[in-house]
Amino acid sequence: MKKRIILCIIIAISLALSLIACTPKVSVPIVPEGPAPLSLERDLGVYVDGTWFPILQDAEALLTALGSDYTMEIIGACVYQGDDKIFIYADCMVFTNPNGVRDIWHLIKLDSDNLSTSRDIRVGMTLDELTAAYGTAFYGELGDDIVLVYSISGVEEDEESPFIRFVLDGDIITYIEICYPTNDFS
Repeated sequence: MKKRIILCIIIAISLALSLIACTPKVSVPIVPEGPAPLSLERDLGVYVDGTWFPILQDAEALLTALGSDYTMEIIGACVYQGDDKIFIYADCMVFTNPNGVRDIWHLIKLDSDNLSTSRDIRVGMTLDELTAAYGTAFYGELGDDIVLVYSISGVEEDEESPFIRFVLDGDIITYIEICYPTNDFS
């Protein structure tokens, strides 16, 4: 009788273990807390009157949306055939590199609250609003101004990684730079 009870217990344990082993595992995705990491497609560009202009594109559409009230500085291109240009508006500065007959914009400096990043951050907003939108995965510099940089690679020494730079006075954003470091369009 004792042998039957022990045998029944062993069979029950074996059956339970085989059922556990055959049960498909359910994968539960890990959702990071806070905002999504910086993305080239979603974050590197600017909104003008509700229209998204991604970086490293022909500057014509962006410049048209910004209007004709600008001054332009022309600087001889060091890397490309043609001229680098800076279009200076009341609200921003747009930097371009030549690519054949087109100008490709690779940097915009936002100087007013009339333009926003993809996460609706504008000049004049606070550090708390900035970190709520972009998180704390930045590197920075402290001094008279606070400079917080969010880059695609997340590596501080990676000078080739596209980035967004926020410059703050105290906890208020004074200007924003959205940049794709350019050396080659190929």
